[in-house]
Amino acid sequence: MNHPQRTPTAADQHPSEPRYLEVTHEVTNQPRPLENYNLYQQDTALQEGVLREGAGHAHDQLTDYGAWAGLARSIELGHQANAQKP
Repeated sequence: MNHPQRTPTAADQHPSEPRYLEVTHEVTNQPRPLENYNLYQQDTALQEGVLREGAGHAHDQLTDYGAWAGLARSIELGHQANAQKP
């Protein structure tokens, strides 16, 4: 079968320009970054497991750690560490 000829596009004329940088529209339906929240307090299953397994004495420490781990700066440290390959 004969296929119709493809019409050249702007990308064909300028192949060195990355197409992924093209702006099509403003994206407004994205959630805010998941940061600055307490990871422990938001995890009901973890809290129930801690109590069930007899580690309720660690509740205050886990709450403090959950607050630290959910901070934007703590999350950024994780991203920086992951950028450094072993």
